[in-house]
Amino acid sequence: MAISKSVTFVHRSVGVLGCLMVVGFTLRFFLTKEYIWAGIYTALTVFVLYKFIKDFFNAKPYYWSYYNIVICLLWPSWHEYSNHKRDLRLQKYDTAYNKTRQSLGIPIIPVGWHTKYPSDRSVAWHGKDDVLGHKEKYITLDSLYKIESEIDEYRFINSSDTSGITIFFKYGRGRLKDSIFYYCHFADTTIKISRHQADSIFDAKKIRKDYWQL
Repeated sequence: MAISKSVTFVHRSVGVLGCLMVVGFTLRFFLTKEYIWAGIYTALTVFVLYKFIKDFFNAKPYYWSYYNIVICLLWPSWHEYSNHKRDLRLQKYDTAYNKTRQSLGIPIIPVGWHTKYPSDRSVAWHGKDDVLGHKEKYITLDSLYKIESEIDEYRFINSSDTSGITIFFKYGRGRLKDSIFYYCHFADTTIKISRHQADSIFDAKKIRKDYWQL
């Protein structure tokens, strides 16, 4: 009888620990705005809590609690491993890639910028919100995780104003050469401009370009 109570206590303890882990990971994913994982763990939390409350006073072994622990450990571990691989791929094209950007004549990632919403094949870099000029760089990778394109956004006034310049750089593949395009935005109008025109606009508005003449 003592063994049975001891086993039951262990099962219940494992079940409680599993519930706390699931709830903790759910909150963690919500706080980090990883809403897909947060949704998965919300559903898992509901199931685990339902199962735990239903079987808490059940004398049968709590085998599900061990499965719960395994799931709780494996899912976040796989998630973190995937994020680590993603970060390693994206790090190749962060500030360490600026020398290559300089040689290509495209905007660099300025010092002090930070990333937002990294995904498996894309990442956005942002500067300070209250600084005019270069505001964002959006980088995409192809299916082989090689850099595919870069989009740089410049704003002339503030975050609520759409006036600015977009620089789109497309990396060539095979026989295709690299290509770069400049677009100027005023109110609801967008026009394609030349690099010389873009340089003139930046100079007139005294905005730092973050790229150099080839």
